[in-house]
Amino acid sequence: MKEALRKTKKVVKRKTDKRQRGFIEYKEGDGSNISSDRPTKKLAFKRVSPFLVIKKIRSSTYEL
Repeated sequence: MKEALRKTKKVVKRKTDKRQRGFIEYKEGDGSNISSDRPTKKLAFKRVSPFLVIKKIRSSTYEL
């Protein structure tokens, strides 16, 4: 039973890692616009403006 759980865990991890995209690294003090993956401007986010990065909290978490 434990072996089946280990095998399932490996499969789930492999599939999850396959779907995950890389993230952009920002530095403290960077001011940047957030870009959208939307195919047209009409479908893009309406209220997005430049943000200033105050500090990095984790590998993909920032205080703005």
